[in-house]
Amino acid sequence: MNNKTVTLCFLKLSVMMLAPIIMILTPISSIENKSFCLYTNLLGFHCPGCGMTRAMFSIMHFQFNIAIRYNKLVILVFPILIYYWMQYFIKILFILKEEIFHGIRN
Repeated sequence: MNNKTVTLCFLKLSVMMLAPIIMILTPISSIENKSFCLYTNLLGFHCPGCGMTRAMFSIMHFQFNIAIRYNKLVILVFPILIYYWMQYFIKILFILKEEIFHGIRN
C-alpha cells in the first residue's frame, strides 16, 4: 500500500466534502450585494459568470428563485458541476479502494 497515495486521496476527499459544507454553513446574508467577479471589479462591466458564486450559495440553501435571479446560467452550470464533482469523487474512492485492498492482499 502506497501511504503517499492514500494520504493524498484522503486529503482530496476531505477538501471535496468541506467545500459544500462551508457553502451550506455560510449565511446567505454574508455574500449578498457583494461582487466577487474580478472582471466587474476591475472594468465595471458584468460578465456572463457574474453572480454565479452567489447563485451557487443560494442553491446550496435551496433558494432556487434567488439563484436564478443572480445568474440564469446556474440552471446549466450547477448540474454539470455536480456531475463532474461526483465523477471525480467516485474516481478518488476507487483509487483509495484499490490502494487499501492492494495492501491487504500483499
